[in-house]
Amino acid sequence: MQRLEGAPTVGALVNVCAEDGTFLAAGHYGADSIAVRVLSTAPIHAPQAFLSDAISAAQAVRDSLVLREQGTNAFRLINAEGDGLPGLVIDRYDRTLVVQCHSEGMQAWKHHLREVLQGHSDVSTVVDRSPGRAPDEVSPLEFGELSEPMIDENGLQFRVNCRTGQKTGFFLDQRENRALLRRYARGRTVLNAFCYTGGFSVYALAGGAREVWSVDSSEDAVLRAEENVSCNAVGGAHRALQADCLQLLRDLPQSFDLIVLDPPAFVKQRSALRGGIKGYTSINYQALRQLPPGGLLFTFSCSAFVSFEQFRETVLASAQRAGRAVRILHRLGAAPCHPVRLTHPEGEYLKGLVLYVE
Repeated sequence: MQRLEGAPTVGALVNVCAEDGTFLAAGHYGADSIAVRVLSTAPIHAPQAFLSDAISAAQAVRDSLVLREQGTNAFRLINAEGDGLPGLVIDRYDRTLVVQCHSEGMQAWKHHLREVLQGHSDVSTVVDRSPGRAPDEVSPLEFGELSEPMIDENGLQFRVNCRTGQKTGFFLDQRENRALLRRYARGRTVLNAFCYTGGFSVYALAGGAREVWSVDSSEDAVLRAEENVSCNAVGGAHRALQADCLQLLRDLPQSFDLIVLDPPAFVKQRSALRGGIKGYTSINYQALRQLPPGGLLFTFSCSAFVSFEQFRETVLASAQRAGRAVRILHRLGAAPCHPVRLTHPEGEYLKGLVLYVE
């Protein structure tokens, strides 16, 4: 930015112009490393109309994914930059929308968002899960009665804690990866480490796993994993255990032939990259050294600051340290309701590998 005209407040709608004054784009002013979060290459005269058009366009993309026809009523409706609305995330759980405004500009537009979302007749509730919001703060965005919706996903059911659960209550980005695990689970013993509310566990049991352990450091997550398993008519033995996953991996009490590693983001800022890589190395090493020949490892990173190649190299180093030869069966990413623009590769935050261990 060569110069700033006037004194816009952080989050204000501003225009970006060329040196000769030619209009280039409109966006929210940031006054930080991102001076302007670009929203449109056309002028924005009415924010509410702009939001309505953008959300309708995003809904059309989701309609093209035929998720409802596949028995799914939960998906990401707005994926920030991927849908041309940087700073905004909206996840849909049946008739409940959970909104996260990650930028000052989107925070300032909450009243416009409310008007747009109220116009959708099939939406009964909007929950505001914006970062930094105080628990007792009355949000201008929210309406409807909050309950914990029961969602359908590929013929399976899950109860979602929209108010206090991680992210917006459920890991919608792992939908296709859970379905893939289901294909590999038959007859196997499965350890779902960092299980959260048991998504991978339910799919493994539905796929015919002989036994599944769901492990998480959070007592609430473990209880909800048990609840989600009980909500589905699945066979196989299930054990939910509150424990430190790394400690458990170091000394597994029994053998597993399929392990899922889906930890929280170990690298939340670039300065934490070295420590985060060390964390990924540790958990992958512990899993790989104990998997039997023919075992499978589903391993993930949701750290935006870790590239796919960095993650791949980290897992390779873990395999070499464990003295195991591995083959990549699948390279995984987020579900297609989390679209990424080619101009914003940082949006590819979720990376996964399925490894065959020799």
